[in-house]
Amino acid sequence: MTRTNSGEDARLISRSKTPEEQQFEIIDYDSTNNSQRQKKVSSTTPFSRALKLLRLEHSTADAMPVESARRTWDKTSFVFFWITDSFNINTIQLASTGLLNHTLSTKEVILSILLGYSIVGVFIHISARIGTYNHISFPILCKVSFGLNGAIWPVLNRAVVGGVWYAVQCWIGGQCVQLILKSMFYEYINDDEGNNHGNWSDHFSFEMISFGIFWIVSFFAILIPPHKLKPLLTLKAYVVPFAALGLLGWTLFKAKISDPVEPDYHTSIHESKDHLKFWTFVTSTMNSVANFSSLILNASDFSRFANSPKSIEYTNIICVPVCFTLTSLIGILISSASRKIYGVAYWSPLDVLDRFLKDVDNDETEGIITLSTRIGVLLIAISFIIAQVGTNTANSLGAATGLSCLLPNYITIRRGGIICAMFSLIIQPWRFFESSNKFTVYLSAYSVFLSGIAGVMITDYYIVRRGYLNLIELYKLNGIYSYDQKLKVNWRAYVAYIVAIVPNLPGFVNACGGFGEEKSMIMETIILIYEFSFFVGFGTAMIVYLMLCHWWPVEGIVRDTSFLNLKANWLEEWKYVEDFDSLILDMEEDSSFNNVYD
Repeated sequence: MTRTNSGEDARLISRSKTPEEQQFEIIDYDSTNNSQRQKKVSSTTPFSRALKLLRLEHSTADAMPVESARRTWDKTSFVFFWITDSFNINTIQLASTGLLNHTLSTKEVILSILLGYSIVGVFIHISARIGTYNHISFPILCKVSFGLNGAIWPVLNRAVVGGVWYAVQCWIGGQCVQLILKSMFYEYINDDEGNNHGNWSDHFSFEMISFGIFWIVSFFAILIPPHKLKPLLTLKAYVVPFAALGLLGWTLFKAKISDPVEPDYHTSIHESKDHLKFWTFVTSTMNSVANFSSLILNASDFSRFANSPKSIEYTNIICVPVCFTLTSLIGILISSASRKIYGVAYWSPLDVLDRFLKDVDNDETEGIITLSTRIGVLLIAISFIIAQVGTNTANSLGAATGLSCLLPNYITIRRGGIICAMFSLIIQPWRFFESSNKFTVYLSAYSVFLSGIAGVMITDYYIVRRGYLNLIELYKLNGIYSYDQKLKVNWRAYVAYIVAIVPNLPGFVNACGGFGEEKSMIMETIILIYEFSFFVGFGTAMIVYLMLCHWWPVEGIVRDTSFLNLKANWLEEWKYVEDFDSLILDMEEDSSFNNVYD
């Protein structure tokens, strides 16, 4: 499509749909700009040649609003999405950590998790609604609150978190591979005393080989185009819940438990003081919230595909607490039953399966594990690998979406996924699992640095702007969301974000072992703030951002809609974005309009 203006300027929008994505680019044919571009291309430096080699013929279309043809998610889609997402080993592991300090009973841990995920469901719904009505992804939505260049840090932050989760799930998947190898080659990987990898020269080498095998499997999975992932996710939805329930039934049978939630099975639980129980309950609840801190931030990445506002009306608020609490319940019951069987509560279902392989019943000859046990462990481990691969495709897509919007001319969804996979090797995920405590420390760190971003974005949309967004302005280089013509950063958002981090820093440093054992009473009190890290960060960012917007109002607010005016109208509307590229072309072509993704 070509359009001229007085014979001087021409803009061309090239659109081509590949199996991986619909791609979009605006090309400026102004003679001056063209000569400058030719000069850049003719550069002979190695760096410029590398950039020319990597530069895409078309920039990514993921930055554009989702048109109706791709908005295919209805209520059923979101229900199955949450069912599929909830069944993963990490959720089971996280739930079991509440039992490890012997402070809470099984029922109390379940209640804390239900409360945590109920809170999460509300936040997910609030965040997802923005993407549903405006059909844009998190990286684009970030520019409304933080500015065109200011959005770089939040988007990069989210991409890094996606990479961290990818690495974590890869390491857990490697543990599944270990179980498969042990069940298939038990005689070669176990010694006579039941200690695993007895014939391997080094235990860590065995773990790394297993990790490498899963990493390769997961790597090939992320090369699959997103629109072709449905068979994998459907397979996960059918297989993994039955595998988890099968492991639960197996564990309860071995423990001979009739009522798995009875506190009598906590043989080592002690009568705890009320204040100790309270703070343990808070920690268990907040772990559930921290587990979702990244998804709360980028809920619009999937909600933008909703075909109507009714698609997310109650699905997030109901399905998130129900699905994730049921999955957590499975983990809690498995951990509780393992305490009954072995006298120790295993926080990971993979540890329970590993222990099953070490069990030798009195009626078994020559101390050989029965074939049925080995087959059972093998099948469950394979099912869990399917779960981990499915989860990792979602993690890589979250990271890749952010990277492709940061560098649309050089990074596609596939390239972003490859970068995410390479990043997972650099951060050494095995260090996260040296203990369950260290794992939850890293988990809590996410909410410290992400809650402030969520607080700014949600406050800006719902309170400051009352639901009003101008999508066209988001694609202007010098539009209202540039804020500062030089830096193109909304300084109010960054001040609120930085201030929101400060209250949680002492507790975070303490959790990492920075303050040692002896601390003053004042420091002890300050550290307790960290237990509510997500709420503290979110609330602080909201209050500070509102104050700054009151004293220094932001651009793009409709007249007479100050957030202090409680009678002002709600301005949110379902955006019409069909042929959005044509809408951009129909604008007056002057020096003030340059497409951000050109």
